Amino acid sequence: MKTAKEFYTHLDSIKATVWDQLADMADKIAQTEVFCVAYEAVIENGIKTPGYRDEEPVILEFIELFYHLDLNVNFDWMGSREHKLLSEVDYDFNQLGVFDLCKVLTVIVRNDRFYGGYLINRFEDGTILRILQALLNRQDWATGGE
Repeated sequence: MKTAKEFYTHLDSIKATVWDQLADMADKIAQTEVFCVAYEAVIENGIKTPGYRDEEPVILEFIELFYHLDLNVNFDWMGSREHKLLSEVDYDFNQLGVFDLCKVLTVIVRNDRFYGGYLINRFEDGTILRILQALLNRQDWATGGE
């Protein structure tokens, strides 16, 4: 598990890449109007076709970027403060530092493994975009100045 200091050292090593790729991702998310289309199960001629959902590519791109940049923080997220923050409607993520913002993203991505559709909901309600914008607003990547 990375400590906060180790995490900032990692971020500093990829700093320019992080800013550009996170800014591009935030732009893609902001331009996306519908993140998922759900299709109901259909019974036709006695044959049932199960329902499914069709997610926008930006969701997979976000997950790939999240892991590629190694923004995943290893911590006990189930009972964490960051997990509880997500239940607050319109929480101001600008109050958090980079390390805590990455912890919130970790909670969202991991939670989707157990509750299918959780990540899509966080895209649709604007949470992912607000977190990325808060990350981009931070000017203290290298210093770890929280």
